[in-house]
Amino acid sequence: MVAPADYSFATARDWITLQELDPRGLARRVYRFTLEPRSLASFDSQSTRLQTDPTLKWTQAPVVTRLLGNGADRVTLLVDRVRVRQDGVWDEQLIGPDEWEPTLREWFGPTIF
Repeated sequence: MVAPADYSFATARDWITLQELDPRGLARRVYRFTLEPRSLASFDSQSTRLQTDPTLKWTQAPVVTRLLGNGADRVTLLVDRVRVRQDGVWDEQLIGPDEWEPTLREWFGPTIF
């Protein structure tokens, strides 16, 4: 099981950085942001790239993932396997092409395929 981490915020100019603190108190930058409002249109080009770039793993084969419950547990369905993380432990099961859609329905609900 993964122990909960300590976090802190650091500010520099207009940037705010979320930091994860290791047991020695050393900070690792996790997320950096500003409070400047943005429009959805400002994300269009990056969103399009993330959906269409053929070099990205998730545009080469199906991948579906979602959180389970309120913690860090999750299920991920890849083209040939389903991976489930519960209580910090990963379990992986290989699936065949004929098992993909039933596994999708089992973990992610109804589909429109």
